[in-house]
Amino acid sequence: MRIQTILTIPLLATLGACVTSEDEAVDLAAEPEILEPGFSEEVGDPNAPEIITYRSEEPASLFGSTVFTGGPGNRTTYLTENASTHTCYLRGISGSLKGQTSSWDDPRVDALVSVEVDSATNKWKVRTKAGYGPGVWAYISCVMNTTNRRFLAKTAGGAGNDEPITDRRRCFLTGITAHGSAMTGPRPNDAMPGVRVWTYGGTWRINTWFSDNTDGSIDGHASAVCIDISGIGETGQHGVENGDLVIFDWGNYNDWYCGAEGIFGWFTGGQDSGAWSYKQNPRWRAKATSGKALTSRCYY
Repeated sequence: MRIQTILTIPLLATLGACVTSEDEAVDLAAEPEILEPGFSEEVGDPNAPEIITYRSEEPASLFGSTVFTGGPGNRTTYLTENASTHTCYLRGISGSLKGQTSSWDDPRVDALVSVEVDSATNKWKVRTKAGYGPGVWAYISCVMNTTNRRFLAKTAGGAGNDEPITDRRRCFLTGITAHGSAMTGPRPNDAMPGVRVWTYGGTWRINTWFSDNTDGSIDGHASAVCIDISGIGETGQHGVENGDLVIFDWGNYNDWYCGAEGIFGWFTGGQDSGAWSYKQNPRWRAKATSGKALTSRCYY
């Protein structure tokens, strides 16, 4: 096995529904898995009715399936993976997390992407909400592992919970909610806004670096999940900014899964603009388009 180390981003080293009668149900059994996004001209509508979709195929391997889901409008996708046996998390996002129109007099509208457990079915689901702009897309990994699973959450300006570091504990992002321009404008010194889960002071900690809104508020939310991995093998952390690079080259690529530890940038574009990891037989790659950055880790 050859592991290619990617230069760690200096920036990252310094950081820390209701269902209506108009809902549409879609069976995704015949829908092929999309490993990398294609361009979309569609425009999201924050007031659009929620679309409900279901992935009916069974996981392709012991570790579960990788999932691409989202799109213009508001969508909830129910996965086949049960929370009793699987853990799901983000491997990246693309699209727009713009929570306002061009007129600052309009009420702020949240844009979000989240993978979470549905309380009614105990299955994992993916939620995306367009806000204003072309929509937001989520890239998900699901693994057959719930060992010592813990959830982390952080609201901008508020306290977050930490988890102790152990030899096998790894944490990955599960959601970003952007209020106003939280993920669409520069921070001081043109720094990228973003969210990250990282090791700090003996703990795994989640933190946010959101942009100011014009009313002076800094608001948003981030979440993550931690599990203890088997320890068979992992790549270590990799960072990519404005590039598309090989994380590692491994023939039996279906047995490796990647998760996002940090997502940064100005998310104002379309489906082909974002930061995510993806499979390209026999490799896993990490990609971040212009103005975006990603830190990721892959393991067996």
